[in-house]
Amino acid sequence: MIMGFKDIKFLYPNLDRDDYQPNSLDLRLDKICEIPLALDEGFVGIFGSTKLIPKPKEIKMEELYGRSGYVLQPKTSYIAFVKGNKEDGKMEIPKNIAQFYLPRSTLLRCGVSLDTALGDSGFIGHLQFLITNNSLNPFFISANERIATCVSFEVKNGTLYDGDYNEKD
Repeated sequence: MIMGFKDIKFLYPNLDRDDYQPNSLDLRLDKICEIPLALDEGFVGIFGSTKLIPKPKEIKMEELYGRSGYVLQPKTSYIAFVKGNKEDGKMEIPKNIAQFYLPRSTLLRCGVSLDTALGDSGFIGHLQFLITNNSLNPFFISANERIATCVSFEVKNGTLYDGDYNEKD
């Protein structure tokens, strides 16, 4: 069952009031990073348990209409980091909760897509999504903008995430 406002507010009590929606939680942009073309090995990929993943590098913020933000070039993909519910910016997904992440409709209306994955129970870390400007025009996105909607639901008889991307202290 999808969690509503009261359950979401209980799970994540310290967020901005504007981020709570009737049946979801809005997630805000932390930073945008470029995807390097290759690693020192000359390629990226997944080879069984070996993952050769380039380290994203934050792109420079710009000013437009009195706002700081990022310019996404046409037909280009980036990594978008979103702000989490912890002080260090990480998202902590409670036990027995999982999450789907969906793009905000304003992005879609501008030709910008957001590719996401499932947030598993017990995950602690920086959420990263692929953001792509599919249009033929540059796209400006303000810092701290709401870019994704987080839909939380209860999981019965699940286990906790224990993968490579967990950033437990």
